[in-house]
Amino acid sequence: MNKHKVIIKIITNNFNKLINKINDLDIIIYSISYLNDSIIIKVNYDDYVKIKKRLFYYDIYLLSDLGIYKIKNKIRKYYILLISLVIGLILFFFLNNIIIKVNVIHSNSYIRYIVSKTLEEEGIAKFRLKKSYDEIAKIKERILNKYPEDLEWIEIEVVGMTYQVKIEQRVLTKEKQVDKACHVVASKNAVITRIIPEKGESIVNVNKFVKKDDILITGEIKYNEEVKSNVCAKGLVYGEVWYTVKVTLPLEYESNNYTGKKRFNLSYEYKKSSKTIFKNRLKNYVTKKKKLFSLFGATIYLNTDYEVVKENKKYSQKEALNKGLELAKEKILLELNENERILSQKVLKKSINDSKMELEVFTSVEELISKSVYYDALPPENKESNDES
Repeated sequence: MNKHKVIIKIITNNFNKLINKINDLDIIIYSISYLNDSIIIKVNYDDYVKIKKRLFYYDIYLLSDLGIYKIKNKIRKYYILLISLVIGLILFFFLNNIIIKVNVIHSNSYIRYIVSKTLEEEGIAKFRLKKSYDEIAKIKERILNKYPEDLEWIEIEVVGMTYQVKIEQRVLTKEKQVDKACHVVASKNAVITRIIPEKGESIVNVNKFVKKDDILITGEIKYNEEVKSNVCAKGLVYGEVWYTVKVTLPLEYESNNYTGKKRFNLSYEYKKSSKTIFKNRLKNYVTKKKKLFSLFGATIYLNTDYEVVKENKKYSQKEALNKGLELAKEKILLELNENERILSQKVLKKSINDSKMELEVFTSVEELISKSVYYDALPPENKESNDES
C-alpha cells in the first residue's frame, strides 16, 4: 500500500542527536539532506505527526505532501478557481451556441406564419442551441417538402446569436392557378375561433358554427356577384371542436416519498444510447435531467437524483377525479400540435367499480379545421362563351 509521505524541515544545531531521537521513535527516514541550521527529511505522514508530538521542543515545518496527496492538496487549495474555470468554459460554450432571435424575412404574413411555426416545431427557436450544418440542411428539406406549393427556396443563416431565415415564395402561373382552383373547407363540425387567410376570400366569421365540408375561404374571386377568376385558396382556420374521452383510473397507486437526499451526476446521450458517468449509490431514486450542451453529436446532461421511498396509497374521490381529468387532458394533447389547445373540460359520467373510477369527460378543443379541396373552374372568357351559347 502506497503510504502518505511528506517532506519536513527540523531546525537544529546537532544533527546526530536529532537523528538518534528520530530513530528511537522507530521512524523510517526515506531521504535526508542537511542545511546550515536544519535537516530536511522524507517520512510517512503518521510519523510526521509522531515527531511533531514527541519532539515538540524543536521547530518543525511541513514543506510539502508527495504523490497523489500533493495533487489533492493543490486541488483543495485552488478548487474555487478550478470550478470557476469549468463554469466559465461551459458558459462560453453555451453563449457561443445559443440563439436569442429567429428573424423570418418575407413580406407575406401567411408565409412568415407557416415558416415560423414549422421552425419552432423543428427546434429552431429563441433560447435553443444552434443546429449543426447537416441538421439545418435536413430541416430546410422538410419545410420545402411540407409546403411544396408555397415555398420555392429557403435559406437559414447564422449571424452571431441570430438565425436569419430568407424565403422565396413559389409563384404559380395563371394557367396552373385555373387548373388547380380550390376552396379551403372545414374538415369537421366546429365553431370558428381564428382565421388566417392568405389567398382567396374568407366567407365565414369568428364564432360562426360550420359543418364538415362547408367552404371557409373560397377560391372564386367575385366582382358584383360575378366570378371574375379562380385561385387556389389558402389559409389557416381554427375552430372549437368537441370530444368525449373515457378514462379508467385505479384508486390505489404507488407513491414516491422524497427523503431529502439527492445526488448530482452527469450523463450523455449518443446515437440513441444513454449512460451515466458516475455510479449512483441511492437505492430508489427519481432523476431530473437538465441539458448542458451538445458536442460532436453527443448531448451532455446534468442529472439530479432524488432519493425516494415507495409507498402504496389510495386516492380520495376528489383526488381521483382531478387525476382522471389530467389523464383525459393528456390523451387529447397527444393529438394536438403547438398551436392547438384545450379550452374546457366537463365530467359527463362518473362511476366506481372494483377499486377503479371510470369517467367520461367532455372536452372542448381549439384545433386546425381547414383543408383544401380542388374544384373544376373555367377561365372567365370560356365561361362567358358557354353562357352565350
